[in-house]
Amino acid sequence: LAYPILMAIIGTTLISVLMIAVVPNVTTIFASMDQALPWYTALLITVSDFAAGYWWLILLLGITAFYFFRRWKSTPKGRLSWDTFQLKVPVFGKLILMLSIARFARTLSTLLASGVALLTAMDIVSNVLGNAALEKVVTDAIASIREGQSIAEPLKRSGRFPPIVTHMIAVGEKSGQLEGMLESVSDAYDTEVETRVQILTSLLEPMMIVVMGGAVGFIAISILSVGVGGGVHGEVQGAARIAIWYAQVALHPGPGADLVRRGGLRRKRPLVQLGGEGTQRLLLQRAGLDLLHQVRDHL
Repeated sequence: LAYPILMAIIGTTLISVLMIAVVPNVTTIFASMDQALPWYTALLITVSDFAAGYWWLILLLGITAFYFFRRWKSTPKGRLSWDTFQLKVPVFGKLILMLSIARFARTLSTLLASGVALLTAMDIVSNVLGNAALEKVVTDAIASIREGQSIAEPLKRSGRFPPIVTHMIAVGEKSGQLEGMLESVSDAYDTEVETRVQILTSLLEPMMIVVMGGAVGFIAISILSVGVGGGVHGEVQGAARIAIWYAQVALHPGPGADLVRRGGLRRKRPLVQLGGEGTQRLLLQRAGLDLLHQVRDHL
């Protein structure tokens, strides 16, 4: 899962830079245009302004939340709550459970095959599971084993271990081949975990691309849709808006007016290019551009 995580970090950083540094510079031109903005453009400007103005607050809140979360998770109650929540998370919870069961079965099988006593082996296994909820299950199972119960019974009663696992453990206890059964369980779950991780990785990669591409596409559409109106007359409307802004800048003193009067903003190719088809669209585009050039030539 390293590659999807890396993609998520890079994508989040890219979008943050766009929202904080790029979008505010681009959207400042909208303030000089006397027109109503689409709701998605207004939303983009609001979010971008907030991110650009309060990025330090967002960063501070994130660091503070992470610090207190780590402190809470370091407590026994917090760790138990967090690990229990992890087991309930769709897709990932099942993967964590299978990985812990494979670790439990392989470690216990190795210890028993090495001649370690059952209670001692169970106590060691409880410390290598990496999940407080499952550790509690094994600890309770140790107490039940001391009272004369089998290994499979308290594990089955907890509801954390799948029925197939407790059944194989019970069969291994009755047949005297517990180590072999535990080895089979660990092999099966290791294979299943590896398969699920590969499938999950192959699904996450295109999903991350779609999400990041959608976010960047939303930003681009929100900006470009303002300069280009909707409908069949979009080219004329977009060029007319640019022409009005052109006149407003040129009629007010400042570097923008000097640049306009010197012809620094004249372009040889159309300013509005939507790739439309048909003669009517091309003529409408040319008409809008003629309006733009006429405004500039009379300044």
